Amino acid sequence: MTLDQAIERPVFICGAPRSGTTLIRNLLDSHPELTIFPSEIQGLREMNRMARFGQDAVESYFRRETLFRDLAKYHDPFDDPEGQMNRSYESSFGNVLEGEAAVDGPAFVAEYLRRIDAGPVDYRGYLTAVAGAYLSALKAPPPSTLKRFVFKRPLDFDCAAVTLKRQFPDARFIHILRDPRTRYATVKFSRIRRAWMYRPLGLKVRKVTSFVDSRYDFVRGIAGNTMLSFDMARTNKAVIGDDYQVIRFEDLMADTTAIMDRMAAFLGIERLPILDEPTYHGVPFHGNSRLKQDFAGKVVDIHGPRMALYRSLTNPTERMVVAIANKALSEIFGYEWDDDLRLSGRDILRLLRPFRFEELPQFVANRRGLARWIPEFSQRTARNQMLLSMIEDWHGGTPYGYD
Repeated sequence: MTLDQAIERPVFICGAPRSGTTLIRNLLDSHPELTIFPSEIQGLREMNRMARFGQDAVESYFRRETLFRDLAKYHDPFDDPEGQMNRSYESSFGNVLEGEAAVDGPAFVAEYLRRIDAGPVDYRGYLTAVAGAYLSALKAPPPSTLKRFVFKRPLDFDCAAVTLKRQFPDARFIHILRDPRTRYATVKFSRIRRAWMYRPLGLKVRKVTSFVDSRYDFVRGIAGNTMLSFDMARTNKAVIGDDYQVIRFEDLMADTTAIMDRMAAFLGIERLPILDEPTYHGVPFHGNSRLKQDFAGKVVDIHGPRMALYRSLTNPTERMVVAIANKALSEIFGYEWDDDLRLSGRDILRLLRPFRFEELPQFVANRRGLARWIPEFSQRTARNQMLLSMIEDWHGGTPYGYD
């Protein structure tokens, strides 16, 4: 199989952030029949955004040499024009553990521009140009056994899946779901950690900025993004069928071997033992797990500790909000809930109390939104309207605003 044939058979990893998308990518990383794009692939939402200004704007944006910098540094020039939010992704195109550059930057740019100039600038034209440029710029030649090229981008591929399948008939999709409660705990814990600066002797100093950006309603945002991913999993599976596989993070953690058996058969690749070992550029890699002391090159089950973390980081009213958004959709995929969604006067009064770790700058804005949202959201029509609005925002290029 030629490299161009492999590029036309992509694998798209879908799911919400902090749902296990990095883990599934790293489990596929070292297989000789796959090449993994090393950074989260940006561009689809930006293409939607530029399309509002016409096709000339789209082509101008994607036919620029500086795109390589944005890809390598995980940088969005719209949301972050000065590049202050790179979040340590500068080494994405190298070996993050050894600091070795894996890609010849000038060669990548030259091949990307050649390919993007040769065809229409749409999802397919852009992704094939990136994949072709990456393969041609690798300092170590890609394996002769290559069958598929793997991309990862949380939520973007969820929303674009039907279009991508139409443009790539031989594409495969892996959508990973995670219990909405443990995902919420993981994201919230990460925000709290980023809000503190650690000093010698174990002292912690509060940063000036809040752990929740004052522009965003954190509780509704995280719950809403989880809801969107579950809804897209249900919808895309119904539309695309057997080429769209939905797996659960908890199942992957509990029995990695069984799930990777499924993935090997699904992708049409040889079932090798390396599929049970998470790596990045072939080097053992722990990913985003916060329980690294328990993660010695193997996948470990962190569901139980994360559920305990969820309880410790939230109060009953906060858990009620998460349940209202996610209970119905997640139960379709086998998640069980014991949260009571019946609203009482006491529940409404609880909203006057801050959520755990919620700060005053966010409290007023968040409560104003929740006062409208909770009574309406218990109705299916309101939930569907919110999902439709989020999907329309994505197709319009609007940033999510939440992890």
